[in-house]
Amino acid sequence: MNHFIFGGRHVLWLLTAAFAVAALTLVSSLALGLETTSIEAGPLETSQEALLLATMALYGWAAFDQRAAARMASVGALTMAGIFFFRELEVPPTGALTTYLNSNAFRWHETFVVLGIAIPYIVLRWRLMPTFIAYLRGFHTWPYVLVGLLLLTGDWLDGMEMATPHLATVIEEAAETLAYAVFALTGLHVLMAARAERPVAARFGESGDRHGPASPYA
Repeated sequence: MNHFIFGGRHVLWLLTAAFAVAALTLVSSLALGLETTSIEAGPLETSQEALLLATMALYGWAAFDQRAAARMASVGALTMAGIFFFRELEVPPTGALTTYLNSNAFRWHETFVVLGIAIPYIVLRWRLMPTFIAYLRGFHTWPYVLVGLLLLTGDWLDGMEMATPHLATVIEEAAETLAYAVFALTGLHVLMAARAERPVAARFGESGDRHGPASPYA
């Protein structure tokens, strides 16, 4: 799980992402208006979908260079990004497929498919759970906690009315965009760490999570 260790330098990544999202929100609000910025097909919503696709690609790529618990964690993150993507995806119901994607049946089917794959996957790799527990006891999960808090903030703002029309929705979408930007940055870090470690593993003929000094998460 060394690939999932985040340090102080990643705070700078977070601040950069926050500045970029704030700038996008401000420019869009001034140029297009709050209503256009807040709609499902607006710039913030479109950015969210792009970020989630990028997150899926980053974690998927990282998983190819990982083994054991690290690969399992990347697969889990990829799955979560996919769930978030379909949650955010809004397509006009112009045909049978798009109508299905907008239906409650799709949400149920998506849940059954994810559980049907995830439960056996976890059971078969149950021996790796002590590694996850050791990782969760540390403080390196803070980027993922931040993603969760930002999404909860967006959910809390959903449907809220403010004195300025559409302002609450714009803030909601901005919070979700920042959440997915942070999620994408975690994927970038994990991929970079996995790719950097690969030559070391090849040199020693190992397939584990060796990356520098010994770690309690290895």
